[in-house]
Amino acid sequence: MLGALTVVALLVALAVSSLWPWSVERQMSAYSDQWNDVSMFREALVKDNYGVEDIMSSPTILGTQQDWTDHLLIIMGVEKPYTQEELKAIRQFLTNGGKMILADDKGYSAPLLKDLPGGVSINRSRLYSSDYIKNPDFIQVTAYIDSGPVVNKHYELLTDRPAAFQGGIPGTVFSLTDDTAWLDANGNSKKDPDEKVGTYVLGFFFNNNAYLSDPSVFINDMWPRLQNSALGQDIVRAMLPRGGKVIFDESRHVSGNAAQRAQKEVYDAFIFVANDNYAKGALIAVCIIGVLVYLRYVRLPTDWYHLPALDEPWLLNYKAGSMTASDGLRVRLLLENKVRVALRLSDKEFKLRRKAILEEVLDDPDLLWFLRTWAEYKKEDLERVLEKVRVLEVKELADKEGGAA
Repeated sequence: MLGALTVVALLVALAVSSLWPWSVERQMSAYSDQWNDVSMFREALVKDNYGVEDIMSSPTILGTQQDWTDHLLIIMGVEKPYTQEELKAIRQFLTNGGKMILADDKGYSAPLLKDLPGGVSINRSRLYSSDYIKNPDFIQVTAYIDSGPVVNKHYELLTDRPAAFQGGIPGTVFSLTDDTAWLDANGNSKKDPDEKVGTYVLGFFFNNNAYLSDPSVFINDMWPRLQNSALGQDIVRAMLPRGGKVIFDESRHVSGNAAQRAQKEVYDAFIFVANDNYAKGALIAVCIIGVLVYLRYVRLPTDWYHLPALDEPWLLNYKAGSMTASDGLRVRLLLENKVRVALRLSDKEFKLRRKAILEEVLDDPDLLWFLRTWAEYKKEDLERVLEKVRVLEVKELADKEGGAA
C-alpha cells in the first residue's frame, strides 16, 4: 500500500512540477552563460586540459564500486535537496578515491556538511563587512593556498552577498573575511549590539575536499573580478595535481523551462523507482493492472490490426442440449468469422471476396451447404455443425495477396 501511494505521489509531483512556475531562478549551471552561471569556470578547466563531464540525471551513478581517483566532483548552488540514495552515492564516490568541491549557500547540501566533525554548518544570515567595494553586497575577502603545485599563494577575492560557516571548522581554512565582518541575524541590514563582529570562515580544506560557504566567487559575473578566477583554477590544481576529470553536478539546478523541468522529474522518478524496492513492486503491480484493464475494456479499431475478437465467442462453449433452432444465424456468423480471423483479414477485405474465399478454404460440403442455405436446422443438426466449427482448421488461400486486396 505504501509503495502504491509512493508511485501515485511521484506521478502527481511530475505533473505539478512540469506546470507550476518555480520561484527559484536557475543558477550555477556550467553550461549556461547567464551572469549567475559558472560556464566561465568550466571553460577555464577545459583550457587547463582537464576532462570535464557533467551529471544531468542523478548523482546515484557515482555509487559504483569503480576507482574514482583523479576525479573531482563540483557541487555548486544546490537548488533542490538530495535524496538519501543520492547522498549515499556521493559518499561512496568519496570513499572510492573521488574528491569534491562543495560550494553552497542555500543549505540543501547540509547532510554532506553533517558528515564533518565539529558540527560545521552554513549560517543563512546575511554577511556584512566594512571591507566592501561600491556597495555592501560586494564584500572583499582573502584566501591562501599552499598545497601540491600551488605554493604559498595569496588571493584577494570579491564576493556577492556571501554566507559564512559556523561551528567547529575542521581541516585547513583557506578563505576568510577581515575582522570587521558581522552576521545580520535579524535581517534589518544594520549592525545591532548583539551581532558579533569578527573574522568569518568562507572556505576550508578537509580530508582532500574543499568546502565553500559562498559559490558567488565562481559565477560568470564575478569570475574576472580581482583574483576570483585564479582561486578557482588553483583549487582544482591543488586537488588534482596529476590532472584528471572534473564532474559538474547539474542535476540540482532548477530550469526555468517547463519542458526541461518535466524531463528532469522523469529522470528523478526513474532513479527513485530503480532504487526503491517498494516502488518497484508497486509500479509492476500498477502496470499489470493497467494492462488487464486495457485488455478488458478497450478494443482497438479493426483497421489497426487483423485479429479482432470473434463475434459471439460464447457459442464455442455451448454444450450438447443447450443449442436451439434459433441459433442458426449466430453459428453462421461464427463460422465466417473463424475463417476471416484465421486468414488475418479485416471485415472489408473479407467482404470483398466472401463467397470465393469460403468455397476455397472449406472442404466440408456440409459446412458449405450450411452457409449457402437458410433452411432452419433442427437442434441436433445445429449442434453437429457447431462441433465441426470448433474443430475446423482453415487452410491458407492459394492467392493470399488477392484475398487481401
